[in-house]
Amino acid sequence: MSQASSVVIGDPDGEHIRVAVLRRTRRDSGEYYDDNWLEVRISIRVSGFHADYSAALMTSDLASLRDALARLSGTRPSGRQAGREAWQPVEPWLTLRFEMDPDGGTVIGRADDRMVDGNSLSFSLRVAWPTIDTAHDELDVLLIEFPVLGSP
Repeated sequence: MSQASSVVIGDPDGEHIRVAVLRRTRRDSGEYYDDNWLEVRISIRVSGFHADYSAALMTSDLASLRDALARLSGTRPSGRQAGREAWQPVEPWLTLRFEMDPDGGTVIGRADDRMVDGNSLSFSLRVAWPTIDTAHDELDVLLIEFPVLGSP
């Protein structure tokens, strides 16, 4: 899997959340809600906990995450101010809340596979501002590779 096919929030070699897009689940049906589902692999590494599971996200979910990260970046034009953003996809496989301050911030999340076997993991990890910027750029690349098709 190429780096261009994933987004990492946090330290790729340490604590992080990775969403890797494997493929579209369908293509060219002409239906917005059919054409925009993606098969993804979510990996979370925090402290001694590791989660790795398959999920489905919509391309619009990736776009809304990118937009949330852009709004966070907009809170710090030159002085890296504080900001808060939340992200919840259509299907709640992964939900994230960002609480940023001048020195970085915390991502508070919940990974959920209740649709499969009922397990969940609540977690938090510290992130630096540059990782937010990198994740935003990775989402831009992902959305070129897997654009939102049509409109609802």
